[in-house]
This record gives sequence, structure tokens and C-alpha cells, in this order.
Amino acid sequence: MLSIVAVCFAVLVIVIRSCQALVAGTLNNCADTVEGCIVWFNGSSDILIAIPTIGFAFTCQMNFFGTYSELANPSPRRMGKVATRALAVCLVIYELAAIFGYLEFRNTLNGNILKNYPDNDPLAAIARVAIAIEIICGFPLTAHPCVATIDSLIFGSDKPFSWVRKVSETVTMCLLALLIAIFVEDVSFIFALTG
Repeated sequence: MLSIVAVCFAVLVIVIRSCQALVAGTLNNCADTVEGCIVWFNGSSDILIAIPTIGFAFTCQMNFFGTYSELANPSPRRMGKVATRALAVCLVIYELAAIFGYLEFRNTLNGNILKNYPDNDPLAAIARVAIAIEIICGFPLTAHPCVATIDSLIFGSDKPFSWVRKVSETVTMCLLALLIAIFVEDVSFIFALTG
């Protein structure tokens, strides 16, 4: 829930700042430059990077079985409802951030919308902290299936549970993720590979 609240807050900041720019009249205007106009479809090669990123955004199959087993009365129909609702929430959140971020920044929009706001903007700074909280809370959801899969591949599924093995695998995976995060400046490169 903390992750969802954090992401909703960040999106709310984007919507607020975009509406403030609209009211103040500081949004890019088509009368000023051709580049300021809204482009409804861009046929550039950048779409090849966007497709895997969008696919990655809706990737949740690694948590499917864990979620299914946590349902009070698990059934394919109930799981379908949960998945549909979760994807609908994601779609609304992503669309709001994308539309309002694009309306405000248009062709100057960074891959990370929050980087477009100045460093001295307090609301944007809180939104950045909120996204960091979301990533911290969401990482275990990604790490658990990854560690379980690595453990199963290396040691087999019939090996008895060991805290030492599990902790060492988790720490190793977290360190590798940290190194990648430190040395890769643009996350869209990673999304393009994983997508």
C-alpha cells in the first residue's frame, strides 16, 4: 500500500505541476515554435525502445503464483479479477503521468519525468523521495521470485531450505542490482534488454 500511495503522490505532483503550467500559460505553445506542438504519433526509431519499456511496465507474471496462493479462496476467476484490477490501476497511473508530463514538457521530456522539474522544487523533491520509497518497497516483490528461481536452478528444487544459502543469494543479487544501477545511467537501456 505504501508503494501505491507513493506512486499516486508522484503522479499527483506531475498533474498539479502540469495544471499550474497550463493556468500560468507557460506550457509550450504551437504559435511559438513548431517543436512546441503536440505530436500524436512519432514514427521515429525511439518507438523500438518504448515498446519493451511498456511491456516491462506491465510485467507481473513473476508474482502471479505468489499472489494466487495468497488469495482467500484461490480460483482462476478470482485471480483474473485481481489481475485485471491491478493492471487497470497501473494503466491509469501510467497514462496520467504520461499525458500530463508530455503536455507540460513535450519534446524536452526526459525518460524520468521527475528529472524535468528543477532541483529546488520542494513538491518534486518529495515526489522523488516517494518514488524511491516505491522502489524500495517493490524490490522485494521482484527479488523473491528471482532468488527462488536462481536457487532452484543452481541447487535443484529438492534441496532443503537453508537461511545461509538464501541470504547469500539475496545479498549477491542485491549487490549485482546495485552495481548495475550505479553504472548504467539510463534505465531505458535495461528495460530494452529485459523487455
